[in-house]
Amino acid sequence: MATELVCVPLFPVFCANVHVSCAGRSAVETHPFTVRISRAGTVIEVEGQDAYPVSTAMSRSGVVLRPELTRDWVRIDPEMNFSQRIYRGGTALMSIGTCKALRQVPDATR
Repeated sequence: MATELVCVPLFPVFCANVHVSCAGRSAVETHPFTVRISRAGTVIEVEGQDAYPVSTAMSRSGVVLRPELTRDWVRIDPEMNFSQRIYRGGTALMSIGTCKALRQVPDATR
């Protein structure tokens, strides 16, 4: 079985800092995304875009997902809150939000 998590950002755009609120709003829009975890690996899907594979690592603060060939990351904590950092044009941008388990689906790799 594969597990799907749907993650929804709190703010409509990425921010320079999200520790108190959305400081330094950017023009880069955020989008809900789905994390699909299966035997074949983990991918992130954003509607209207190709799914991209991510490496996963566990830490005390949750699971960290890193898209291949980038410095970007998403961390999902045990309470299902996420924080995300992306790098665009040499600038680090952040997003936060919540995730929920959508469903378990048959693993296509069987």
